[in-house]
Amino acid sequence: MKKSKPIKYSIYDGGHVNVVINFHINRSPYTIRHTHDYWEMNIMLKNDCLNCINGVKENLYHGELQLIRPDDLHWCEVGNSVTHELLNIEIRTEYFLLLMESLWPGLSEKFLSCDPKIPKISLKQETMVKIMRLLSLAQRYSEINNIFRQYYSKQIVVFLLMEFIEDVTEEYIKKDMEDDVCYRLISLMSDPKNIALKLNELCELFPCNVEFAIRHFKAEGLKTPNKVFKDIKLDYACGLLKTTDFKIITIANMCGFNNIAYFNKIFIERFLITPKEYRKKYFRS
Repeated sequence: MKKSKPIKYSIYDGGHVNVVINFHINRSPYTIRHTHDYWEMNIMLKNDCLNCINGVKENLYHGELQLIRPDDLHWCEVGNSVTHELLNIEIRTEYFLLLMESLWPGLSEKFLSCDPKIPKISLKQETMVKIMRLLSLAQRYSEINNIFRQYYSKQIVVFLLMEFIEDVTEEYIKKDMEDDVCYRLISLMSDPKNIALKLNELCELFPCNVEFAIRHFKAEGLKTPNKVFKDIKLDYACGLLKTTDFKIITIANMCGFNNIAYFNKIFIERFLITPKEYRKKYFRS
């Protein structure tokens, strides 16, 4: 296995944390299956190779980043390209988790539980340009100035982790929201085909009872489900007033308000003008 001379240095945090980061460029694959006591970041700088983690095989292509946990069994094989360059960064576990928590508290717990592997991501072009520039500077100072070498090397790790965080948090946040009762109920409320429903009818779609919804909204510090649904109905009514020539009583019925007097009353409470005045002011033909 051919690789450039490892660059090692220690990062001190208040004199208490002493962590060695080691990185090198591999131009031949890791054909030996192995684990280790540190985290790895693999970044394809040139072409691709076959990356195998916990029995799952897939190509790691140019510009892709793969995080590998200490307990992941992994190795690399020659993929479609015989010549490739794989930047391998080794980070001691305590420093990696400390850095992750400082960049995004709680995120490390989420992807620590990923099974069977942490998802790889495609790095932005501007990130790859920064990585290559910083890598060149770090290698240039490897035998000259350890302080500069530490600085440029650490920047590589931070840039990569920030890119990773920006990419994966979208999926984690989306999943958290999908698992959240309030988010799911509000999504149902916002669906135009449900606008005319009563709250108890909407809860049946979830399915849950109204008391269950009230408890969850209260726990999240939100308005009651009924008030949230009413606001969504009124916002929908505003859209119809601005963009259609439906009669106001028709719009009220479409939004689930069968009493026109009540519709006018709560509309004025919310927008300080009547539905008729709102249409006159904002109607777009």
